[in-house]
Formats: sequence, C-alpha cells, structure tokens
Amino acid sequence: MALIASTNDPYRFWQSGQEIAIHLLKHIARDSVILDFGSGIGRIAKFIAPHCREIWCLDASSRMLKLASQALRGSENAHFLRTKGRRIPLEDEKFDFAYSILTLQHMEKEDAYVALREISRVLKVRGRAYFSFPNFLSDEYFNGFLEAVENPDLSPIRLRLYTPQEVEKSLASLGFKLMTLWSPNSVLKEPTEITPIVEKQATQV
Repeated sequence: MALIASTNDPYRFWQSGQEIAIHLLKHIARDSVILDFGSGIGRIAKFIAPHCREIWCLDASSRMLKLASQALRGSENAHFLRTKGRRIPLEDEKFDFAYSILTLQHMEKEDAYVALREISRVLKVRGRAYFSFPNFLSDEYFNGFLEAVENPDLSPIRLRLYTPQEVEKSLASLGFKLMTLWSPNSVLKEPTEITPIVEKQATQV
C-alpha cells in the first residue's frame, strides 16, 4: 500500500520515512515549529528534526514515544508528549506545520474528526497540514474491506476508510482551505491514499 513499509525490513521502513520527510520539507522552514500527530517510533520525525526549530511528537502510546525518543536521540529540538482522551494538551496556534500519516485511519471517524479539529486549533493561521486517509474507492482498500466483512475477528484492528468527498467535506467544515487532495508524488490516477495538503484559514467574525 502507498506510504506503508513493513517493519520486517528495517532499512525500507526508515527509508520510507525519509522519503515522506523529503516531501514534507517543501512546506517547512528552518524556524518552523512542527507537529507530528501519531508519531509512532519517529519514522518521519527523525528526518524532519534537523530541518526545523522544534518538532513535537504526539502519540497515544508511551511505548511508541519511548522508542521515538531513542530514534531522535541527540535532537535537542524534539519533544515527546502522550495524548490522552480527545484533546491535544497544548496551546492554541503553536505550530507552523502539522502532519498525521497512517494514524487517523485507526480511529473511529468521530474521534478522527475531533483530532483534526484539535490540529486546527493548535495550528497557526495560514499554517499548513498534511494528512493521509485510506481511499475506500481504491481496489486495494476495498478488497481489504471485503475481507474484514467476512472475518469479523479483524474488526478491532480494521481501517476506517474514506471517500475523497468525505475528506473534503470534513476538512472544509474545520476551516481548512484545500490546497491539493492528492500527493503530487503519486503516479496513480486514483491513488490508494487520499493525501490532502491544507491551509488553516482565519476565523470569520
């Protein structure tokens, strides 16, 4: 699947993180403060950290954050914070750029929406964000959906799939301006992953 690298191949796992980071760095300046929502073990943050002022790795798992801190050992600009409940325990308009990759798909859609709302809250006006959503309309994910239908035991770890229209509507309702809906790196006409880049708009009074 797009953006997914097996942890059975550590070299490819870290290489994929570096490839994604190279794409994201186009939106990041040296003085940027960055949010990695659902950082895992720091697969992407490891390669972002040398190019920004601060990076905050947020994850629901303390174990993942411990591993991330090891992966980013020596990066004095890296911070690690465990999320609890549905809120990001940080102040408004703190970040210049945020990203969440292969994370929102593991959350119930209502919780993912709250997470997106929280990311909007902590993002500066005109700040940008990059997300990934599994595309329900792709054959690969739809076949996985059919497999889950026939195997109810897979339900606890199932992916929550989205259509492009769902993604657009959700992001627009949260005050995000859609810059692009698909990753420009994709060579597919209808990519497996919906990968929007958005910009936070000023609140209308």
